[in-house]
Amino acid sequence: MGGIIIKPRIILLTKRKILVYVTILLIIVLGSILALTLRNSDLNVPSSGYTYLNYKDGIFTGEEKTEFGSIKVEVTIKDGKIKGIGIKEMPQKLLRDYPGLKSEAEQMISNIVKTQDIVQTDSSNDTAYTLNKMIKSIRNALDQSLIVQ
Repeated sequence: MGGIIIKPRIILLTKRKILVYVTILLIIVLGSILALTLRNSDLNVPSSGYTYLNYKDGIFTGEEKTEFGSIKVEVTIKDGKIKGIGIKEMPQKLLRDYPGLKSEAEQMISNIVKTQDIVQTDSSNDTAYTLNKMIKSIRNALDQSLIVQ
């Protein structure tokens, strides 16, 4: 008659062993809390979860190529904020083909300066491609002004 024989084993927990286990558990919990606290304080992450970029003051130029030519912008940073964006170069073919492009670009630039937020346009009209290229050129200029911490 074969089979597996399991011998019962009695585990004795003494007060000393319980105290050692509780101490080890306490050290692990406190170490984890300390590690998380130090990690978050080094990042300077605001409560919203977003990190904000810091820019150095100056005038920066960004460029993005399209199939009709380059879009070149000049971004002015003062006191760490975008104070102005000027269009230095825009393909004339795009301006001729899309008469509303200039006013849409000016409105977009006004929104960026007012909100300090650069997001791609989600409009489905013909100018969306060009406006997104312009946003890319603005980001290229801002990349030059980033303060690395």
